[in-house]
Amino acid sequence: MSEPVKKVYVSQDNSAIVICEACGRTKKLVNIQEEQPGKKIRVHCGCGANFTIILERRRYYRKQVYLPGYYAKTSVPGEHPMIVRDISLGGLRFETVEEHDLRKGDVVRVRFRLDNPDRTSITRPVIVRYAGHKVVGTEYFKDDPVDRALGAYLLK
Repeated sequence: MSEPVKKVYVSQDNSAIVICEACGRTKKLVNIQEEQPGKKIRVHCGCGANFTIILERRRYYRKQVYLPGYYAKTSVPGEHPMIVRDISLGGLRFETVEEHDLRKGDVVRVRFRLDNPDRTSITRPVIVRYAGHKVVGTEYFKDDPVDRALGAYLLK
């Protein structure tokens, strides 16, 4: 049976605090590189305990969903179908139904409905942070207030 892997969150200054569950000692990891989050790291504590951690950069809980909707580049007319695959207070990840030409830094407007009892409509601009083959990761604008309905939805 494999040992459990503990998530450790990377802060804005690219550091993380690791706490040994055996003795409670703490160790600060510094200068964590951009490509390191998501990788498993074996930690050896001074007390003799060994354990595995995985570095996580996310600031918010992500809810796995399947929400059909549409996206549109703000600079080009026309909407394209998408499926929202996960959503958080900081952004969302969607899958395009067709090939896309989105690039990191593009601003797009997303439109979809939550699967809550009110079928709340969400329409907001987002900035593309990752654009893969048919997968797009986005972040909400900092000055865009989080919808109350979205916050309540994520708590359920």
